[in-house]
Amino acid sequence: MGHVGMVLDYDSKTGEFTFIHAAVSTGIEIQKSTAEYYAKRYIGARRVLPDDSFAEDSGEDSDVDEV
Repeated sequence: MGHVGMVLDYDSKTGEFTFIHAAVSTGIEIQKSTAEYYAKRYIGARRVLPDDSFAEDSGEDSDVDEV
């Protein structure tokens, strides 16, 4: 069984991140990757949109580190 979330903030120095997801029991939650429950279960992350798509759509700098 799997679960997905979206990264909201990423610290490239520590590798820690904040993410949003939908929990079955409590609904929408914002959690830290360092929370004990998620730190034990985290497998990996993937970028859904190419870097250049993000920059064009949001006006943000596309120099974003991958988690």
